[in-house]
Amino acid sequence: MKNGWTGAQYSLFRAALAAAAAIAAASAPAPLGLGVVSLVLSALLGVGYRDRWAALALAGLQAARFQGQAPDAGALLLTGLLVAHAFVPSAPWGSWDARARTDAGHGWALPPALFAAVWVALSLCYAGSAYAALDAERSLLQWAGLAFALVFAPLACVARARPVLWVAGIAVQLAPASLFGLPELGVPIWLLHFLAFDPAWVPPRPLAAPATVFYDGHCGLCHGVVRFLISEDVDGSAFRFAPLDSDAFRSGLPADERAQLPDSVVLRDPAGALLVRWAAVENVAQRLGGIWRAAATALRPVPDAWLDRAYDQVAAHRALVFGREEEACPRLSAELLERFVD
Repeated sequence: MKNGWTGAQYSLFRAALAAAAAIAAASAPAPLGLGVVSLVLSALLGVGYRDRWAALALAGLQAARFQGQAPDAGALLLTGLLVAHAFVPSAPWGSWDARARTDAGHGWALPPALFAAVWVALSLCYAGSAYAALDAERSLLQWAGLAFALVFAPLACVARARPVLWVAGIAVQLAPASLFGLPELGVPIWLLHFLAFDPAWVPPRPLAAPATVFYDGHCGLCHGVVRFLISEDVDGSAFRFAPLDSDAFRSGLPADERAQLPDSVVLRDPAGALLVRWAAVENVAQRLGGIWRAAATALRPVPDAWLDRAYDQVAAHRALVFGREEEACPRLSAELLERFVD
């Protein structure tokens, strides 16, 4: 089952899975030492350091708590998600293990078979919920919830139906549990829905030509942003790059105009317009599509001035947090350096 998951987008899910594992470890009765080990493993999973092994260890600790008692559905689902993570390709962008790669995204993709398994698991969750509620007296809405659970699996086999099913599933989870009569599965069902989302449902903005990203060549955060964009722009059609002190930037803009621009990131679109701060971030997100475009769209009600102020705060402290770089261009493979302009 094809999907649009990229490494950086999956790293968001991995962080959410680690947070859920940490919360489960902190809330479960266990010896202090075992709880500390679980929290350390959750941290390793979150940052992406040997995270597949950490996920398996967390799954084992989670399963050990089931001994002598029947596990609740939410805990069982969380264990399954941790095991599934062990079958995901290693070192996506955003993981500690990928920090030194010279090939940025290195062709990371979520295996189609694993994505299909996520939808199978989601279907089983709804079918199991329907079965568990069969003996209860039902209202009309509860019968609707039961019908939804029963038709979920066959409709999930139809690619065009999956976005509608996904949205309907979110609506069912947001409704009070008693409304449809389906048992609550807690945070793990939200994680499963997260992973069942296909970023390809939110395509990038149609591109006339690549935009050029000018960045501070000696800023550690800016280097990270460039590597992120290269890893997410899989086919290289969305962006080209150049440092702010490059001839490509100086030749296209008078000195007095350059002095008024921030020294972090400046985006020049194919029409020649220069975008800075939040306007540049939003344009980048729209060009990437997927979760990034969805998040930028969701932030549209927030005043641009607030988002610009947040951007400026990050830019003002970036050197302290992310350090400085000696080389103007990030360390990348020769093939990826061809996306840079002189």
